[in-house]
This record gives sequence, structure tokens and C-alpha cells, in this order.
Amino acid sequence: MGNNEAAVRLSQYLDQLNAYTENRKVYDEQIVTAVVQSLGKLGDKFAFDYLMRVKFLNYSAAIKAEADAAINKIKW
Repeated sequence: MGNNEAAVRLSQYLDQLNAYTENRKVYDEQIVTAVVQSLGKLGDKFAFDYLMRVKFLNYSAAIKAEADAAINKIKW
């Protein structure tokens, strides 16, 4: 699996986590943080929309900060 494929899969998973959060379901902070950080390390622009959505949902300030950091690492 290449970096782009990994970014797509992780983004899809983050999309699912975002949907759970939007519906006020409980999320695991460590898992969401790990997914967001991994997307930042990959730096693939595919993840941009999913990371942006994190900033507008009911996540902790720490997760939102990780999303900002990941967005800043995207390679355009």
C-alpha cells in the first residue's frame, strides 16, 4: 500500500469517526489523535477536507490542534 492509498483509507476512517462525533457518539481520543497525526505525517492533500471537518466538530482542543498541525503538513 502506497502513501496515497494509506491516506485514502485513514481519511475514510476519520470520516467515520467524524460521523460518530457529529451524532454525539463517544470517540476514543487516542485513536482519533493517532489517525490525525498519521494523516499529517503522510501529508497527502486527499485528507484536507476530513481534517478540516475535525475543526468544526465537538472534539477536544487537543485534537483540533493536531488537525491544524496535520493540515499545515499537507504537501500541495
